Amino acid sequence: MEKSNKRIEYFDVLKFILMISVVIGHGGWSYGLNKLIYSIHMPAFVIISGYFFKPTSIKECLTRSAKTLLPYYAVTYILQYAIHFTKHYVFGLPLKINTSWWGMPFLNNSSFFDIVNDDGPIWFLLALFWSKNILNLVFKLKPAFRPPAVIAIFFIASFTHKCLMLPFCIQAGAFETVFLYIGYLFNKYRVPEKIEHTIFYLAALYIWLSIVLLFDSPDLHTCRCSMLSMLAAISGTAGIIVLMKKMPLMKLPAKLHKMILFGGQNTMTVLCWHSVILCTVNRSDQYDMLKLDTTAIHLLQIGFEFCLPLILLYFLRHLKSHKKCA
Repeated sequence: MEKSNKRIEYFDVLKFILMISVVIGHGGWSYGLNKLIYSIHMPAFVIISGYFFKPTSIKECLTRSAKTLLPYYAVTYILQYAIHFTKHYVFGLPLKINTSWWGMPFLNNSSFFDIVNDDGPIWFLLALFWSKNILNLVFKLKPAFRPPAVIAIFFIASFTHKCLMLPFCIQAGAFETVFLYIGYLFNKYRVPEKIEHTIFYLAALYIWLSIVLLFDSPDLHTCRCSMLSMLAAISGTAGIIVLMKKMPLMKLPAKLHKMILFGGQNTMTVLCWHSVILCTVNRSDQYDMLKLDTTAIHLLQIGFEFCLPLILLYFLRHLKSHKKCA
């Protein structure tokens, strides 16, 4: 979900769709839809990031990934906990603290804290930071040792997460390194171009949907992913990339075309906004107060948690560029 100097439009379109799916998935629209979304949205984001991954020096990779991902995480995290502290001291609500991230399980028995399992979808930013740096280290090995190293890291992260949870999403980052590496291989071997024939990309989509209907979806956050669900995520991502490439986006109205690309280019901003809403607002109570039907609530959710941050970001950038011109 990072920005690149060289943008490919169909990847921005895909990220636009994936980010909407994140918002929908966290809204709990339906079990079947959630199962479909969770089978691919996070793995696809990592695979897309891996598609543009370039091995570099340890220092450069660490610096670049930190500058790209950690400011978004830090600002969102601070904002979320500022709201939690405000709700605690102003309204007397329990203070929400994520003890598992900081390695403080002894607080689980405390009556002062309302323990939460995660800090929303921004866990993905920390995990992506780790996975990029882990994969960069893997590339210091000889080519023959890289695939076994990635597979070993995947299984180690999956196994250790069952008995010991490390802070800062280290294991989730190690776990998703395999998807980052697959994205890199997609680019290296030009996989989207090789499956452009209708039969091949439809077969990839069929494999994805067939597995999703029969088995559970992968969960990168908790390092849970069977070989079949991994195959589903990989084949589904490959098929959807080709599908996005073939879609006649240019036939859309110019403003809609521009809006979709803008949304795909700013998914991290939307992710952070969505995370703040998800972790600090009791959405079900707020929506119930409006007394709207389910469809209207879902549309309101997309408008408030997906469209609104993009509109605000667009006007802020437009205002900034206007001031420079003046």
